[in-house]
Amino acid sequence: MWNDQKVVWEGEGATLIRGKLDGAKELGLHWPNFPLSHGHLSPLVVPKSMRTPILCGLLQQSLAANQPEQKQKILEAIDYLD
Repeated sequence: MWNDQKVVWEGEGATLIRGKLDGAKELGLHWPNFPLSHGHLSPLVVPKSMRTPILCGLLQQSLAANQPEQKQKILEAIDYLD
């Protein structure tokens, strides 16, 4: 079960979160219509090899669009997962 989850990014009909799953720090992706498992959020776990490219791309996007709040959330997620 996911614990300590926080939203990192929302858009394109999806939400990216960071949190702990079974004690490990993870990045997760879910959609509003994504099914719950036993009443709990069950996001798709993003493999470690894909975390950095995804977060770096979103960071670049937030910088280009001058979105300081979004930039801060992404930087916090990078620090959290490091």
